[in-house]
Amino acid sequence: MTTEPMTLDKQALGFWELLFQSISHISPIGAMIANMTAIAAYAGSLMPMTFVFAAVAFFFLLTILLQFSRRVVSAGGFYGYVRAGLGDRWGSRTGWLMVLTYWMVVNFFSLFIAGVLIPQTLTYFFGIHIPGWTWLPFFALVQTFIWGMAYTSIKVSLRYSLITMIIGVMVMAIAAIGIIVHAGMQNNPALFWNFRALHGTVLSGVGVGIIFAMLSLGGASSAIYLAEETPTPTQTVTRALLWAFGVCVILFLISAYALTIGWGPTHMSTFASANLPGVILTREAVGPVLAGLLVFFAFNAGFTGTLAPANAVARIVFAMARDRTIFPARFAIVDPVRRTPTRAIALLAAAGFIVTVLAGIALGPFTGFAVLAITSTVAHFVCHILVAISLPAYNIKQRHLNLIKHVLPAVIATVLIVTAFYLIMFPVKFPVELGPLLVLVWWLIGEWRLRHLAGTHPSLTAS
Repeated sequence: MTTEPMTLDKQALGFWELLFQSISHISPIGAMIANMTAIAAYAGSLMPMTFVFAAVAFFFLLTILLQFSRRVVSAGGFYGYVRAGLGDRWGSRTGWLMVLTYWMVVNFFSLFIAGVLIPQTLTYFFGIHIPGWTWLPFFALVQTFIWGMAYTSIKVSLRYSLITMIIGVMVMAIAAIGIIVHAGMQNNPALFWNFRALHGTVLSGVGVGIIFAMLSLGGASSAIYLAEETPTPTQTVTRALLWAFGVCVILFLISAYALTIGWGPTHMSTFASANLPGVILTREAVGPVLAGLLVFFAFNAGFTGTLAPANAVARIVFAMARDRTIFPARFAIVDPVRRTPTRAIALLAAAGFIVTVLAGIALGPFTGFAVLAITSTVAHFVCHILVAISLPAYNIKQRHLNLIKHVLPAVIATVLIVTAFYLIMFPVKFPVELGPLLVLVWWLIGEWRLRHLAGTHPSLTAS
């Protein structure tokens, strides 16, 4: 095998593969089972309104990504965008944070499947209680499957995601509508705008909920990392981003409302502690067959929802290694047959296994999942702020800055993200705060690496 960097397959993918790269990364059913459980634990009956806030906030982030996707084509995604606007050093910082973002998605979803979803499913459906340590072999199996699929072929993995996700989304929509219909006269659309309930510590819980909800929607950007593997990237990526965002916002709003009204707004304090609450409601409203299908596709969504970020993060590492920034050039090697960045995949798989096992042992599977999810989300939206700042900077360089198109979305997106971050940090809630601390440690490691490289890479010396 050659030791020189190679290129990705520029004819591998089309619109549908990119669309379902984003939808799979969003993982609607996985979010319904996992993220919405975490959101309910913090935001309670305000979960539907939390998703409204998150959708509005992410819309402004999306407009920034859409504008960049029409002009900058890079397997590095955010790394390429910030590099084009703010230069190599800030681009490298962004790429480094995006590696943490997507790497943690692979890890926390795998941990949730192994440590929460599998044990709860066995208990709920079969009355089987397995020992607490059994999440470890389950986790090893999940990670082996995910990284093995990422290694095999991008086209194969995305075709698998496309077919199964279409069916899974239909099951999720039928379940949510069934729960709403079953609620009958208890339905209360005012849950989407219950502003009077926003006060005191409730705001902090809603802030955490918004972060988790934005994490759910954040996967929409995943298509941009496949831009170098489609023949018409500027058109295809833009369409995939818009469709993925629109479809999943509708699904999330309906599902968040269904789970809240089905469980009962006044009883949401018990939602997160129940075994598979979404499945319980589906079984009561629609029947055991659909409940079983929901669990099956939740497992599948867990796999596809981790496979999509695995594909993305491997390409970020590949792009940065190819550019000789932070990651050594040896990680820019692509398999000559499969055309996948195999060395990047091997590095991420080995390191992710170690980190996630330690988190699961130290904090327990569910709390470990929550902390790694917050870590991923904080890193992701720091990157969104950097991309937002890069948009006007890039257009100044191109000499066609527009205050409405380029500056206003950047300002609004930044303010919304900073507000959400403030709400999750104050008052202090342990162990949620471990997430931002882990991001800070990761940032400092990146700064150390950039300083080490500055002598041989003059473009990295500027701050």
